[in-house]
Amino acid sequence: MDHNNDIPDEAITGASEAKQNLTPTTETTDAENNLPVILSIYWSFLWRSVAVGLLTLLIFSFILGFVLAMIDKVELAETLGGIATIVIAVPVGIWALGSALNKPHKGYSIVFSKKKEL
Repeated sequence: MDHNNDIPDEAITGASEAKQNLTPTTETTDAENNLPVILSIYWSFLWRSVAVGLLTLLIFSFILGFVLAMIDKVELAETLGGIATIVIAVPVGIWALGSALNKPHKGYSIVFSKKKEL
């Protein structure tokens, strides 16, 4: 036992062994791209981008149309709606892709690793 510390050495050793036993084990592998995993990733991305994109565009289009109708500039709705579609769709798509890649797919998780240069 260390005189500067009131905790016995056995307790510290036991705590570190218990911590090691609780550490999750993960296996890293270069999995082959197979169709079920690819379709799982694609579907996860697709439904998020479509659902969130449509909902966001619907709300924005309603507000934009209402405001433009109030100020009698309905002809601007088509132009501004087209611009808004791109402005909204790009960040929604980026979010949907990131969210889909963070989910487990058929028992696999996607991890990015930097390749070592030779």
